[in-house]
Amino acid sequence: MDSHFMDIELLDMFKDQFETQVPSIEPNIIKLENGETYQDAVDDLFRFFHSYKATTSYLHLDSMLELIAQSENVLSSLKNSPAPADDSIVEWLLKVNDQFVIWLDEVRDDLVTFSEAPKELIDGIKVTNIKKKPTEILAELDLIYVDKNIQSGTKITSALNKLVKCAQHLQDINDVYLSCSDIIILNDENAIEYFNKIQDKCKSSAIIVVKSYKDKKDLIDFAKQGINHILNSPMRGDELKRELFALVSSHFSQRCIIITNKKIAKFIDQLEPLPNSIMQIQQICDDDLSVKDLIKVVKSDPLVTGTILNAAQSPIYGLKSINTVDQAVSIFGKKTVKALTLDTLKNSLGEINLSSYGIDDEIFSKVSSKRLSLMIKWYSKVSVSSLSILSASAILGNIGQILLAKEVEASSKKDDFNLLLKGKGTKIAEETLFHTTTTLVSSDILSYWKLNKDIVDSIRYSDEPDNAPVEIKELCVANYIVYSLVDSLGDVKSELDDETMYYMSMENLDPEPLINALNSINSL
Repeated sequence: MDSHFMDIELLDMFKDQFETQVPSIEPNIIKLENGETYQDAVDDLFRFFHSYKATTSYLHLDSMLELIAQSENVLSSLKNSPAPADDSIVEWLLKVNDQFVIWLDEVRDDLVTFSEAPKELIDGIKVTNIKKKPTEILAELDLIYVDKNIQSGTKITSALNKLVKCAQHLQDINDVYLSCSDIIILNDENAIEYFNKIQDKCKSSAIIVVKSYKDKKDLIDFAKQGINHILNSPMRGDELKRELFALVSSHFSQRCIIITNKKIAKFIDQLEPLPNSIMQIQQICDDDLSVKDLIKVVKSDPLVTGTILNAAQSPIYGLKSINTVDQAVSIFGKKTVKALTLDTLKNSLGEINLSSYGIDDEIFSKVSSKRLSLMIKWYSKVSVSSLSILSASAILGNIGQILLAKEVEASSKKDDFNLLLKGKGTKIAEETLFHTTTTLVSSDILSYWKLNKDIVDSIRYSDEPDNAPVEIKELCVANYIVYSLVDSLGDVKSELDDETMYYMSMENLDPEPLINALNSINSL
């Protein structure tokens, strides 16, 4: 049987399953709002999307694959989240269901290609991995290995205990053990029978079936039975380890759903537009007009004038005594003036109360100033042309903290937030309770104000520079490093950690200029 025929066969199977299973998506999504039905609904939905991700990938149904993979990620994160699901998550999943209904109509019309999912739907929810290595996650999981061969079973579980929290060997299916297992490996002549017996009882477990097969035709037959994780018998140790690592990424990676908080979005919508003077200054700097033009506009706005003169007097920038705006603008240069001017945007956000973060407005301002100073001292030795973006992103990366602080104060979660802040750090505290981070909110604010897209996106992707668009990846890495070295609480690191060195190496950045810049900041 040739590959083309196998594809058609799998496509027919896919369509049959689509007809019968899509109608069950919406009822399960509704069950996510009920604490009693939450876990079963999560497990059923996850299994649905997980199965279809494998099938659509094999069939190269790219128009479906991205949304299905994103939905699987969301359901994976819900496995680790308390019931019930947030309204915003349910709302997004219902929109996903609407797209599946469209695809169902196309399936019934016997199409072999399907319409694209709207980009705004795929981008409507973001999922990020809490940074844990696969080995760290496996070390927290319980595994059951079923094999009638006592000798090989004992040997394999002994090896698995080096990877997982606990690996137990069973000679036969035992419901008591299965009920508390995270991963089940069925390596037995009755593996398929066992799988059919336990799959409904063990919805939250990942099941690996070890069975002899010859070609992709057999894999299609397994897929028809709902078996998505199959290893050829006799099982090889390296293949098992690889399959376990794959399970970690799909079933057990602890994810945090990032959705812009509706209250914060509403607050952003109520903000005033950018002052005309700030827009003019950005235009002059971007269009490479003369410094004289820049000085004229700076002088026209008392708030901007005060910001520039105060910065000139700060020891952070290491300037000599400067008393006039003309001197300050000329010495700072357009890139720095542009960034300092943008710092005045914080005044448009109203009263600043950052007590929930354990800091005051003075520390908040120093964070921006230190980040800007570090970025200038570092990148002036790396790429002066990039400073137009990086100086602005350095000083504006924490602007979202003001709005998140307002949200903490207005909520009933202040004590929980403070506890997480002290134990897990700022980013985890924000993600856990508000499903967003300072930098993401900052990018939303700056996007509303229609600032340069590179400034906005270099901040937006600074939490996860690995996911950044290629053309701005270096900018995102630079922001990630500076935000890490000068964190949102005002603490400055004294040396480069392993993660910083990893990103420096990835972008072929010489550590010496950054080390010198960091030493200069810490010596003040």
